[in-house]
Amino acid sequence: MARDIYEEGHRIPIQKLVKAGRLNEDLLEIILANVRAKEMVRGDILAHVACLKRAEIRVLELLDDYTMAHLSEAGDGIIERTSLMIDQRLDQIADFKVASSMQVEGTDGDLTLAVAIEKQGRSVSVDFSGTDGPVPRGINVPLCYTRAFTLFSFKCLLLPDVPNNQAFGDFISVSAPTDCLLNAQPPWPTGGRHIIGHFVTPLIFGALQEQFPEGVQADCGMLTQINCQGIAQSGRRVATVVFASGGYGALHEHDGQAAVPGPGNMIGCSAEIIEQENEIMILSKELLPDSGGAGRHQGGNGQRVLLMNDSGSELSISFLAARDRFPPRGFLHGQDGQARRYLLDGKVISPKGRYSWPPGSVIETHEAGGGGLGDPSDRQPRQVAADLAIGCITEAFARRHYPRQFAQLEKDG
Repeated sequence: MARDIYEEGHRIPIQKLVKAGRLNEDLLEIILANVRAKEMVRGDILAHVACLKRAEIRVLELLDDYTMAHLSEAGDGIIERTSLMIDQRLDQIADFKVASSMQVEGTDGDLTLAVAIEKQGRSVSVDFSGTDGPVPRGINVPLCYTRAFTLFSFKCLLLPDVPNNQAFGDFISVSAPTDCLLNAQPPWPTGGRHIIGHFVTPLIFGALQEQFPEGVQADCGMLTQINCQGIAQSGRRVATVVFASGGYGALHEHDGQAAVPGPGNMIGCSAEIIEQENEIMILSKELLPDSGGAGRHQGGNGQRVLLMNDSGSELSISFLAARDRFPPRGFLHGQDGQARRYLLDGKVISPKGRYSWPPGSVIETHEAGGGGLGDPSDRQPRQVAADLAIGCITEAFARRHYPRQFAQLEKDG
C-alpha cells in the first residue's frame, strides 16, 4: 500500500558489509534496527557471508588446480561459445515483428501491459510502449527487473539447456517509456514489483505463441505471498511470509504440474517449521480438481490451503497475488485455468488487501490453475482416463471439455 518509495522503508546505498575481513557492525546494526525478527535476519545475512567465503576458497582452489591466475579467460570463452550458439539459433528463425497486450489486476483498477517484439537478423528488440503508467502503490517495476524477465523468456524459447551468461543479454535490447509501469523511476514505490513483473514472461509468450508454438508456455497460476506480523500471546514475535503456488502452465508435449510456481521460483518452508516458528497452523493443503485449463496438454491444478491463527493474539496479514479477475490464459486454442480466490472465515477478500487476523480465524486460499496448451479435442483418451483415475479432473469436467474422448472411454468400458 506504499504510495512512494519513502514509505517502503530504508534504502541502503551499495557499501561493503565486510571489509578486509572485518564485519561492518554499524551497517548490520542499522539493518537489524529495522526488522522484526532480528536474530533470523542476522543469521540469514551471516549465512550469506559464510557462503561467499566458502565460494572464495573453492574458486581459488579451482584456479590453482588449473594453474590459472584469474577467471577472465574462462569466462570470455564461455560467453564467446554461447554467443556462437545464439547466432546459430537465430539464423534458423525468420525475421518477424509482433505486438501484444494483456490486462492485469492492479490495486485500484485494471492495468494494461503491452509489448512489441522485432527480430532482425541476429538481434531482437523488445519495446514495452503502450504499457500503463506507474501507480501510487508498491507494484511498479524497475527496468532492471523487466529486463531480467525478458532475458529469461528468450532464453527459455531459444536455448533453455545452455548455462546463463552475459551472451543472452548482448543480442536483446529492452526499452520502455520512462516512468511507465515497467520502468518506474524514484520515488515510485516498487516493493511488490513481482506482482506485475512476473507478467512480463506471459506477456512475451503470448506475443510469440505463433512464432514459437513448441517453446511457449501457457500462463501459470503464479504464487501467493501472505505477509504475517504481530506478537503472539506467548510473547513470541511473529514475522513470516507464507508462499502457496498455483498450477504450472502447459507446455509443448508436457502437461503443467500442479501447485508449481512460475515464472518465479520462490519456495516456502515446511508446514512444521512455519507452525513452530510463527504459531500459525496449516490445517490442510489439497489439490483442486478441474482448476487447470483443458487442452491438448492440460494446465496444472491449483491448490486449496487453509491457515489458522493459532497464536492467541490478533495478527496483521497482507496479501500479494494476482490472477483473481483475469485467469491464467490458455495458448494455441488451450483453455484458461481457474482464477484465484481468497476467503477469511468464509468471506471473500482481496488478494492485494491488508486485514486483521483474529485468533482462531481461518484463511482459505484457492490457488489459480495453469492454462492449457493446444486444442482440447487433440488430447489422447488415455490421458483423459489417467487424469480421471488420479482425481486430477472430474467426470463432469471430462464430459464438458473432452466429450469425444470421454465418449470413447465409455464405449470401451
